Amino acid sequence: MPSPRRLRPHEIETFTQWLRDRGADVLVPMSEWEVLRFVANDQTSILYRNKNDELTWTGEADKAWAAFKGRRKWQAGKTTASGNSKRRPQKLHALITRDGKACWFCFQELEDSEITIEHLVARSSGGPNHLDNLVIACEPCNAKAHTMSVAEKVALRAATAPRHHGS
Repeated sequence: MPSPRRLRPHEIETFTQWLRDRGADVLVPMSEWEVLRFVANDQTSILYRNKNDELTWTGEADKAWAAFKGRRKWQAGKTTASGNSKRRPQKLHALITRDGKACWFCFQELEDSEITIEHLVARSSGGPNHLDNLVIACEPCNAKAHTMSVAEKVALRAATAPRHHGS
């Protein structure tokens, strides 16, 4: 399926969310000509708009678009047997930059070797492997949270945090 030369804003928004839901890291465009920039399968892909308002697709963008339109499977990174993307170090770095090294549930400061990544909406429930759905957790809290709903995880956080802060 050839990539279109033009897209409506709502199509770009829908495609962007679809990319995020499949683990792509959607980045901030670097110029006025970029419509969409994302990292998937170890490469940066860009959707450019030229002066005639026509689109140019680079990297994985055209493959991702074809999967999106054809309702086919597509992932933003190879997955290991444990379900972790091989891009975990980048995601972990982004999470630490965003949230620090404390467990989201109990607020305990963690050493690098103690950090696990928890999906707020579990992957088994269709949760995306995107930063918006990920938090840092210690192993005991991650094991407790397992496949709880987001509401149950928030309740676990509320119940666990005071014990570790002496409140």
